[in-house]
Amino acid sequence: QASRALTELCFGLRCSLDVLFVQTPSTLSSSTGKRSKTGVKNQSSIFESLPEPVQKLCIGLIGMLKCPTESLTKSLATICAKSCAFEIHADDRVVKTVSASMSNYIMEVMNSLRKSIPMPTYITFLLNSSGIQRA
Repeated sequence: QASRALTELCFGLRCSLDVLFVQTPSTLSSSTGKRSKTGVKNQSSIFESLPEPVQKLCIGLIGMLKCPTESLTKSLATICAKSCAFEIHADDRVVKTVSASMSNYIMEVMNSLRKSIPMPTYITFLLNSSGIQRA
């Protein structure tokens, strides 16, 4: 009984975290919807606007809860890819991305979770987080 309640609590927390990482069009690019010179669409998430210590707590929580959802894994890969692309310019302004150290921390946490997520999802994360564009 207690084990089931804990499982449901963890599942609820995992689903609640998804909304922090969903990429939404930024106000800078909402009128044009253009891609930057790096090929990454100018979108950001709530997570990217948080201070770095809070970002670290959010990623740590994902690591503690284990088994991230596929949509969360995809969102984290996108965030890492944007940090690999350095600065993203939109209408001569810089859109905030996570720091290189935060991107590395995300990669470390996802690496520690590799056995708790399906292998295709993990491999897709690795490829998408590298920032390499599809041919």
